[in-house]
Amino acid sequence: MNKSISFELPEALCISLEQEADRLDIAVDSLLTGLVKKFLQKQRGMLDESQSPAAEDRRAAPRLKIAQSAILYFKTDNGRYGLYKTGDLKELAQGGALLECDTSVSNEDFFRMGVEFELIFQVSDEQVPLYMPCRICRVIRTKSKTTLGVNFTCSPEDENYKTLMHHLD
Repeated sequence: MNKSISFELPEALCISLEQEADRLDIAVDSLLTGLVKKFLQKQRGMLDESQSPAAEDRRAAPRLKIAQSAILYFKTDNGRYGLYKTGDLKELAQGGALLECDTSVSNEDFFRMGVEFELIFQVSDEQVPLYMPCRICRVIRTKSKTTLGVNFTCSPEDENYKTLMHHLD
């Protein structure tokens, strides 16, 4: 769960933050989040990320690294029309996936926490595309790409889900 905090900074500091974020090719909010995490780790006596309890891999299922194109289908608010976006499928697991999309094609109305969409992809060239309903659970934006962590929202009895699980075994 994310919580929003708002505060003011001197203009010179804002400009410096924006320049550093540009140099690192990340969004300003990602830069600030990283700086705050490092500060808090040092305050708590943690020397690096590996000593943090959050650094442990808490995934329920192993991830399969993959490099596959995918289509993301978002329904509009009225449900009558849809919007298609393209992305790259980077990881697959029993419960979800990791996707990357060019920031130029991402739309903040759609690429945000809790938004539901349909992920369309093929696990092999010999199979028909899978249609997996998803919910966005993580969003990381940089200047060049938007990374989405998604959970599959279909039933384990869904045929597309069964096909994917067969492929992951």
